[in-house]
Amino acid sequence: MTILKANGCLFALLLIAGTVSAQRTKIQYIYPVPDSVKAVQYYATGAAHTKSHPQEGILFSGGRIGWQVRRGQKSFFFEMDGDHPSLVTKGLHVRGKKSKLSWRYDWKDANRYALLLTAIADSATQSTSYTGYVFLPENNQWKLLGSFRQSNDGKNILSPGIWSGSKKSVAEDPNNWDAWLQRDRGSWKWLGAPGCAEAGAMPARPQPDVTHNIDSAEQRQLDIREIKDAVAAHKIDTTGSVNGVFYQVLKQGTGNYVNSTDTVNVYYKGTLLKDGSTFDQTKEGKPANFPLTRLIRGWQIGLTACRVGGSIRLFIPSSLGYSNRSRSKAIPPASVLVFDIDVLASKSIK
Repeated sequence: MTILKANGCLFALLLIAGTVSAQRTKIQYIYPVPDSVKAVQYYATGAAHTKSHPQEGILFSGGRIGWQVRRGQKSFFFEMDGDHPSLVTKGLHVRGKKSKLSWRYDWKDANRYALLLTAIADSATQSTSYTGYVFLPENNQWKLLGSFRQSNDGKNILSPGIWSGSKKSVAEDPNNWDAWLQRDRGSWKWLGAPGCAEAGAMPARPQPDVTHNIDSAEQRQLDIREIKDAVAAHKIDTTGSVNGVFYQVLKQGTGNYVNSTDTVNVYYKGTLLKDGSTFDQTKEGKPANFPLTRLIRGWQIGLTACRVGGSIRLFIPSSLGYSNRSRSKAIPPASVLVFDIDVLASKSIK
């Protein structure tokens, strides 16, 4: 371990032999975070530099997210360590397989890019789902890089830090990075610049909304194609569609049509169109009761095609569902959702 001092701040740097896109020595800094902080998101911004830091980014106990220049080609990447992580999903036009993903993008020198890591731990299976994103200031939108599931894990984000793949130390530019952790209860903890968590004014808390993403229009078309292909292959049936949500009326009700602003009392079961796996459902004898305005847009739109006392099956494109968010361990980003819903009652909110 090497201790350096820059701008009055102390830095603990670990020199580690390793690889990202080429064999070289990496210099990394791990933020001192108490074990009591159960982090579910790690957000950091830094300025890209082709010459001084051709490889740089954030790291955690399970891997790295960052930017790089390789053979003159710029890209963002997300890679995992550990024992055989499984690839859950890739962002559109993202290359790679197994544990390494790369997306070619001509990032601009001196522009500040935000990197975001989300983690969903599952103690029951001792696994954690990690999803990586990058914010593109040129477009003012997010980009999904991909999502992995790591077995023999079941933990939140551990050992957050930054790293540099060049010979120039991260301590030579201590104000390049600002980093935050989001706790499992939603609050954010500022980590500050490396070694300088108490120096300078605290920036505004991050509000990452990855649903504003560069791939939304193209992903919507792909989702609709997936639904139509399933219909053509006789895997599913649809009665019709309303504002982008496809549906099949399973049972005609005799009551009024549901209004998008109603509070509904329902039984439901949610599955993925991709593989039919169930991610959520009500229990027998315990229907759910909630205002539609608090639910995903697909429910608000699709249930208007159902009468009270009836049953309907909704096929919801990801743009009207959870978009490219890592919503839960059972719902990968950019998933087409299927809901079977029995509408027991519907009440207008006055």
